[in-house]
Amino acid sequence: NLISARSGVGMTVQGTGRLAHAMGGVLPHAVQIGIRTGSIGGLLATSLAIGGMAIMWLWLLDTNNLSGFGSGASIVSFYLRVGGGIFAKGAEIGSNLVCEMDDHKAADERRVFELQQRIVELEQTRRDRAKKGLAESDEDMMDQLRMMEEEMQDVAALLHPIEYLDAVGENICDVAGTCADLFESRVA
Repeated sequence: NLISARSGVGMTVQGTGRLAHAMGGVLPHAVQIGIRTGSIGGLLATSLAIGGMAIMWLWLLDTNNLSGFGSGASIVSFYLRVGGGIFAKGAEIGSNLVCEMDDHKAADERRVFELQQRIVELEQTRRDRAKKGLAESDEDMMDQLRMMEEEMQDVAALLHPIEYLDAVGENICDVAGTCADLFESRVA
């Protein structure tokens, strides 16, 4: 149960950045990344639950003893769901308190959106130039990309760490709790 929850959260954290980047491109590719990232925890929870039950049955050779395995899965699932919810709620409250003090959040979000749009335009220009055989002289485009990257780093440096903590709390609550519930439903 804990293994599936931990793996699901880890894959989701790693896949979130990839998914956010892919959303700027082709939608089917982004959907494919999202489905693959989300399916890791679910498939792992199901396979570990069924495998754990099979091992317990082969070890004990009595189906009555499997109720302890199911009860343990229920207890762990409960604590993962409640613990993740408490962590997520605490991070959300802290984030709301901090964000109320931040007045230029909308301007920063607009700036990041504009930078993302400029990066997409530069990428399209690079592709067009590559089709025409002009890919050798991409140094000016690389300079523009470096400047935009530095500007995005400046914007990211202004973001408050509690916002990241809020996102992590929601991730733990959603992914770990769901993986634990899936494991419990397969075992119990």
